Amino acid sequence: MRPAREILLEAYTAHGGNSRGVPQDVEEAGTGTTPLCAVERGHRAVSFDINPFLVWLGNLKLRGFVDSELTELEHAASVILARSMNDDAEQAPLPALSNIRRWWNTGDLAFIRRLLTAIRSHSFDSDGVRDLLLVSFCRTMMGLSNAAFNHQSMSFKNTSMTQKGLFDDDVQERRRLQFRRDVAVVEAGARRDPGSGRGRVVLADSRNLPAAFDDDADLLITSPPYPNRMSYIRELRPYMYWL
Repeated sequence: MRPAREILLEAYTAHGGNSRGVPQDVEEAGTGTTPLCAVERGHRAVSFDINPFLVWLGNLKLRGFVDSELTELEHAASVILARSMNDDAEQAPLPALSNIRRWWNTGDLAFIRRLLTAIRSHSFDSDGVRDLLLVSFCRTMMGLSNAAFNHQSMSFKNTSMTQKGLFDDDVQERRRLQFRRDVAVVEAGARRDPGSGRGRVVLADSRNLPAAFDDDADLLITSPPYPNRMSYIRELRPYMYWL
């Protein structure tokens, strides 16, 4: 099923936007999907969010990357993964996430701590490449976790009935493949044409919208929260604690 926001933007574009020909949309950013759809359709989009992590992620999605950066991404990912597979490599401090052993088993937790340190200590030519690898880290961190998304809001898997690997080689290969897959997904997204529009995500409060953009808006798209149905902070908590 396609997101309702994407359908709205398509309908808006099909009817010519506005008379000035340079429509501007204002949306709540979330994970940046809506401003990205707007920019791909030639709109100017200003999105806002009160969460700094989502502002960072949204602006990264709206950024274009050149071939040299994508080449650097592939090379850096290989170097960082090799370092992270070394059990003796330096580990990042444990985040102050409550009951962290419920999220990850001991071995996976040590691996993602090494992975984060390897990314942070690597020398990048492009800050954008570093950020792409931090997004890859976020995907791997959640991919190796016990989090389950079989409900409207996040829950946890029943790990008592599962085994993630009978032998050390199986476990190591699972971690290696997880990160490689996640880098490939992130790279594919970075290769997409960002479109002819212009977009940005700003840190702002919906109660103070005039400060969030500097031009009239032709279309305002928002998504109401789902009280008692979805815990937004629970969904974002691991990303915010690790980064």
